[in-house]
Amino acid sequence: MVPGTTLRWEGHAYDDGQKVSRAIESTVTGLTKEIAGVQTVVGLDRDFTDGKAEEVELTFYAQDDDGTVWYFGEYSEEYDDAEIVKSPLWLAGLQGATAGVMMQAAPGTGQPDYAEGLGPAVRWNDRAKVDRVGVRDCVRTGCYDDVVVIAEFNVDEPGLAQLKSYARGVGGIRTAYRGAKDTEREQLQLVARHELTAAQLKDVEDDARDEEDRAYQRSPRVYGKTARMKS
Repeated sequence: MVPGTTLRWEGHAYDDGQKVSRAIESTVTGLTKEIAGVQTVVGLDRDFTDGKAEEVELTFYAQDDDGTVWYFGEYSEEYDDAEIVKSPLWLAGLQGATAGVMMQAAPGTGQPDYAEGLGPAVRWNDRAKVDRVGVRDCVRTGCYDDVVVIAEFNVDEPGLAQLKSYARGVGGIRTAYRGAKDTEREQLQLVARHELTAAQLKDVEDDARDEEDRAYQRSPRVYGKTARMKS
């Protein structure tokens, strides 16, 4: 997660039976934020449906000495046109929330499933299990070997899972679905991975700081208890 790294995934999903285009753009910023006593790396994710911004998230990650990547929470803004209609939030150490694992240091099949975090206030209860390893997969950015496929699921939604494929040194390259009950049927693939210029990264970090300003305003009792992000 090198600051300035931006990944973009594109594909489609179904909304009330209608096929819609989907895109997600994720940037690793050069900002950090202390959460539950840990200095986390700040990411900024943007979700688009049919070209319109649908959700923008501040995301928080840290890696331990053994190499496992942990997820410490998120602050999200959901949009209807240009208006923020919801701002769900969970952060480890607040409201009973705990950090979870986003990528094991040595993922392998046959291992038990694990929590990707717990945010009771917003019913975040996602879990994951290694589905396959050693996979070869080709997407728009190229072909990758030794891909790890992770099945993500929520215990409150039995029979549904997202399959997320990760390539070493790259990150996520594909999202698929599993389960006949999945009406959204989202499918995405990595279409671009690049490094931002210093000026472009500053613009993204300014956007992240602006979103944090709104987080303090919208959630003074939860987000307001945290220290501000730092460069």
